[in-house]
Amino acid sequence: MTWASQTSAVSEVKSKLRTQIGLQKTGSVSRSFTTPPVVVRPAQALYWEHEGNRAVWAGDWKLVAIHNLPWELYDMATDRSELKDLSRDQPERVKTMSAMWDDYAARALVEPWDKIHGHRK
Repeated sequence: MTWASQTSAVSEVKSKLRTQIGLQKTGSVSRSFTTPPVVVRPAQALYWEHEGNRAVWAGDWKLVAIHNLPWELYDMATDRSELKDLSRDQPERVKTMSAMWDDYAARALVEPWDKIHGHRK
């Protein structure tokens, strides 16, 4: 496996891989190929929010929450599919990462979804 130092869109990665291994599209037919797995880990923390859902990904750890539900914690190095929630096993990490999220939300002027959604009526 290879660790990526930057996060990229899948289309960018696919194009770069094709170039690196010498495959080209010809007309409407594309040659099929397999590539070694690439594990993406952000070089610094990534934060996002969409319709009240929120997340922070720092190193191997990803903290996520669906709108108005508690935080869930995943070890992305061992659980890429986010199947085993470790939030109960690691409450201090959840506390630290949720504080990171709160700091980000304040800096980015993230408005609570309920407040925004209420104005759409």
